[in-house]
Amino acid sequence: MNAPCYKCEERHSNCHCHCDKYLAYVEERKTASAERRADAEMVTLTNNAISRMQSRRGTIRRHR
Repeated sequence: MNAPCYKCEERHSNCHCHCDKYLAYVEERKTASAERRADAEMVTLTNNAISRMQSRRGTIRRHR
C-alpha cells in the first residue's frame, strides 16, 4: 500500500493536514492495523488456552 503522496502533482509542504486523499489513506491504514491487531490477539488467546489445557492434562510439549 503506497501513500497517495507518491508522485502527487498537488504536493507541497505541510499538505498532510489538508489533503483528503492522504487523510483517507491514514484512516484505511488505521482500520487495517486494528484488524491485524485483533487477529493477533485472537491467536494469542487461542494459544494461551491451548497451553492451559495441555498443562492441566500433563501433555505439554517441550521444545528442545
